[in-house]
Amino acid sequence: MHPLIIMHVCIIIITLIMYIYNMLDIKTLYYVFMQNKDDKTLYLRQVLGRTIAEIRNKKNISGNKLTNEYDLGNGNLSRIENAVTDCKFITLWRISEALGIKLSDLVIEIEKKLGDNFKFMDE
Repeated sequence: MHPLIIMHVCIIIITLIMYIYNMLDIKTLYYVFMQNKDDKTLYLRQVLGRTIAEIRNKKNISGNKLTNEYDLGNGNLSRIENAVTDCKFITLWRISEALGIKLSDLVIEIEKKLGDNFKFMDE
């Protein structure tokens, strides 16, 4: 079975469990099931989330501290780092400021990890 299919199934199961235990609200549940889940979008989300988490961990900044001090919304950082939801541009800008880096530097780091061949549009 393809790894992305396995991951999709795991995300759905974990999300349902979290919803049952009231760790997620209905809006988040909607996002998990209704957002575009094509491979390229999901891969970009994963790279974005991993990159943010790596930088945050290198700087020894907890997710809670980042969320509370920079008004990122309850659980929003976690959903972004775990590739559950898309990240708004404004939120990405806030995250980069909270991490003490320029947004352009964050984007460059993400582009490096995606590689030169990554494109949403097939030629």
